[in-house]
Amino acid sequence: MYKIGEWAKVRKDFKECFEVSFAPFYAGLLTLAYRRIVMDIVKFDEWLEKNYPDEWENTSMENIIRHHYGQKGISIINALI
Repeated sequence: MYKIGEWAKVRKDFKECFEVSFAPFYAGLLTLAYRRIVMDIVKFDEWLEKNYPDEWENTSMENIIRHHYGQKGISIINALI
């Protein structure tokens, strides 16, 4: 879990792992409601599908993240949902 004051850490961790900005996936209203930084997992899912279209038939989002971004990717996503 990333606390509200950890914006710089979220941006850094996300960019280092996924090589893309966190901004398109930021869920502002949920962040305010939960008082921690939250991502829009649906937007992230759409981004993954766009970048890895041939891998979706018989696997899960978690497996795709693990395959391409390792356990660090899984940990970051879990901390943001």
